[in-house]
Amino acid sequence: MFYPERIEYAGFGKRAAAKIIDFVIVYGVILAFIAGVSDMMQKAPVAVQAGVFISTYFFMIGYNAAFLERFGATPGKLLLKLKVIRPDGERLTPGRAFGRACAELLTNFIPLYIGYFIAAGDAEKRTVHDRIADTRVVTR
Repeated sequence: MFYPERIEYAGFGKRAAAKIIDFVIVYGVILAFIAGVSDMMQKAPVAVQAGVFISTYFFMIGYNAAFLERFGATPGKLLLKLKVIRPDGERLTPGRAFGRACAELLTNFIPLYIGYFIAAGDAEKRTVHDRIADTRVVTR
């Protein structure tokens, strides 16, 4: 049974630290890939370069969605003992995990990362993508 009054919503600092960990992991993989193909990329047509750029966004969405669906958290959140849940305490379905990952990409494009900072003033510590996907980030 789910008891909302016993839930501890993850604070802004912990969520930011988890995001930084995920950022290092994701961009580490992307930079390693780009370094491996840098000679080829310099000679590639602009369309190919754009394709690689766009594919990095698909990678980020896939990374987030796969971890959220399978583990209920990304590696950064797992390290900090955070979990993404539905308001009723249930796990995310594959579709909702994918939707949240896409919504988070939208949050990244809001100027000055305001979409993340609104969590600091929200009672349930929700960001824009949490509101779109109707999710909560809680401590385990």
